[in-house]
Amino acid sequence: MRRLLIEHGFGETRLALAEGERLTEFRMARGEDRFRPGSLHLGRVLSVDAGLAAAFVELGSDKPGLLPLRDAGKTPPSAGDPILVQVTRAPVEEKGVRLSARPALAGRGMILRPGRGGVAFAANLTDPEERERIRDALRPELAAELGLAIDRAAAGLSPESLRAELRSLSRSWAEIAERAASQRAPALLAEGPNAVERSLLDWAEPGMEILCNDRAVAASAAAFASARLPDLALTPRLEPGPALFEGEGMEDQLEAALLPEAPIPGGGYLLIEPGRTLTAIDVNSGGGDRRPREVNLAAAEEIARHLRLRAIGGLVVIDFIDLRTPSARGPVLERLAEALSQDPAGCELAGATRLGLVELTRRRTGPSLAELLTEACGIAGSGRVRRVEAIGGALLRKLAAEARATPGRRWVLTCAPELARAFEGPLAEGRAGLERRLGRPLEIRADPSLTREGAHIRAEPAGGG
Repeated sequence: MRRLLIEHGFGETRLALAEGERLTEFRMARGEDRFRPGSLHLGRVLSVDAGLAAAFVELGSDKPGLLPLRDAGKTPPSAGDPILVQVTRAPVEEKGVRLSARPALAGRGMILRPGRGGVAFAANLTDPEERERIRDALRPELAAELGLAIDRAAAGLSPESLRAELRSLSRSWAEIAERAASQRAPALLAEGPNAVERSLLDWAEPGMEILCNDRAVAASAAAFASARLPDLALTPRLEPGPALFEGEGMEDQLEAALLPEAPIPGGGYLLIEPGRTLTAIDVNSGGGDRRPREVNLAAAEEIARHLRLRAIGGLVVIDFIDLRTPSARGPVLERLAEALSQDPAGCELAGATRLGLVELTRRRTGPSLAELLTEACGIAGSGRVRRVEAIGGALLRKLAAEARATPGRRWVLTCAPELARAFEGPLAEGRAGLERRLGRPLEIRADPSLTREGAHIRAEPAGGG
């Protein structure tokens, strides 16, 4: 059974999709970001760089957004032009937001594409009868100037549910277009769905169990599900406490997903090595007695899971065990194709090379898990270390759990200076939330002798040391 876990608190919201007891996908949002993916803005073109084949667009943020000219629509942009754009990628490390002037409003099982007529179907929605059923249900409601992209999540939805979703998206677009006509750039026209709303639209299904550790977030999720997913009758169950992931067995799986090695069920392991231009995955038997065919078939399913869990996008090259002959390749490619067909991001399997290397691409929908939780370090960014925001968030959750177990204490956190500074900057909101829960200030002491992850927590009597 599918489960959705929503852990909210201390400046961030973490979401996990679990299939049974196994973590399948992870998302996270820190604070409320008006430039999150899906948000629509009326911007102003600052300049056009022919060499980069992109325009820089003022949005009212610290950095201008980057608009690739291939996504700029039918009319080439010029400096000074107002332009309606949508954020397609959040800032990643040193890169600012990426934009498109081809807006797309994502809903449940469909994406509304203003200015592009017709209905297009995702490659993994292959049943011709289901395609025709969906097209017949939506055709009477679809205006000529609007187009739709239908994804696999629409399969099985009733005609009433399909039409209700299309009407909701069409109303949203009409309101956005009206605001764009009356505003001066730069201006926010519409926020993209927040992390909880987007996850409900993407992951919800009948019978899904939803666990949430925050009463207000649970109520908001219930209201959204009632309005947008009424046929599913979803009601989040409140599980108070700061450490929902840990209690449900997700924390260790999340940590393991940052490691290069991943075990293959039944024996063997994957070596997953992301690079700047592609991700390489090596399938290893681990020296066991399993036949290569058995290892490869099990690895195919595990690779599909890890692509999704680690949010790996772009080109992926897989070195299975001895796929040089057609008889060895066929079953493995079939198993991999079937496993990839369940991925909502969309994957294209190119097949195997003469040397037996398997190539595929996966649509990039945002930062990878490694980019969310770690940052580049070392020579030319060759290594990665845990982000201070991730370290600080974990410490705040640990503090909250310990304070819950031993109330009435004064808490002192001793940490490296860079982490202490973060509690005055990006982690300030989370610190303030914990202090409200504690009912007293959290004392933070900087110790230059400590490493980034070498923090200490100490409880003292409420009256002093």
